[in-house]
Amino acid sequence: MDPEGFGLRFFLRSGEVGELDGNVFSWKCPAKAKNGPRTVSVIASDGTSGNSYAGKRITVHVGKPKISARIAADRLVGAAPLTVNVSAAGSIGARLAYGWDFYAPALKRKPSAFEKLVQGKSVSHTFEKPGAYEIALTVRGAGGTDTETVGVLVTKGRGPPRPAAGPTQ
Repeated sequence: MDPEGFGLRFFLRSGEVGELDGNVFSWKCPAKAKNGPRTVSVIASDGTSGNSYAGKRITVHVGKPKISARIAADRLVGAAPLTVNVSAAGSIGARLAYGWDFYAPALKRKPSAFEKLVQGKSVSHTFEKPGAYEIALTVRGAGGTDTETVGVLVTKGRGPPRPAAGPTQ
C-alpha cells in the first residue's frame, strides 16, 4: 500500500523461493522438503525516484507449524478516524497469549516488550490521523513465539455527512 496513492509493483530478491504474479505469491513445495519455516523477502516499489520501495520478510510454513500468528481484520483502509476490529482466532498453537501493537512504521522502531502490548484474542483500535500504519500480532505459547504484521491506510476524512436538503417553501 502506497500512502501517496501510486500503484505498486512487487518483486522477489534474487534466489528466493516461489514466484510473484502481480501481487500474488505462489510456491510449489518440493515433494521431499523438510517441515519448517522458509523466509521470503518481497520488495514493493511505487516506481517513483528516491526511496520509493519497501521490503517485507514473510514466512512460508512447510507442514503444520507448532505456532502461527494470524490476523483477521474487519477493514484495513478507510477515512480518519478509522476503528479497526482485529481477531487472532485463526492463530495456531497451544495455550496462546495474544499481544497487539498498533503503530506508524519507522526505520529505527524497536518492538515493544510482549507485556506492554494490548492483550486479548480480539481487540479494537482507532487510528485518529491519516497515514500508513501497521498492526502486529504476537502470539506466545507452548510452541514458541510468532508475529504477523498487516498494513493499514487511513485517509483524510470527508467530514460529517450533511443532512439532505428538504423541500423549500
